[in-house]
Amino acid sequence: MEEYDEFDEYDESVVVWERYNTETGEVEETLTLECYDEDGLEAMETLTDVKKPNGEWQGYRYVYISNGVEKHIRPKDNKYP
Repeated sequence: MEEYDEFDEYDESVVVWERYNTETGEVEETLTLECYDEDGLEAMETLTDVKKPNGEWQGYRYVYISNGVEKHIRPKDNKYP
């Protein structure tokens, strides 16, 4: 039971970001960051798989095209504290 409580506290202070491939429906990579104002920007810069992605933010989701495939950098389960 203690592990669950620790996970709960941890879960509130971090966001798990993921790179999602809309063509395959698979999460290609994840990144865990502490929740603060610039974590979405850090996630986008870290998880995009192209040097200078030409994309846009749609809410908490960064949408871009990589090799003709739309990909999203987004919080896991689309949840942001």
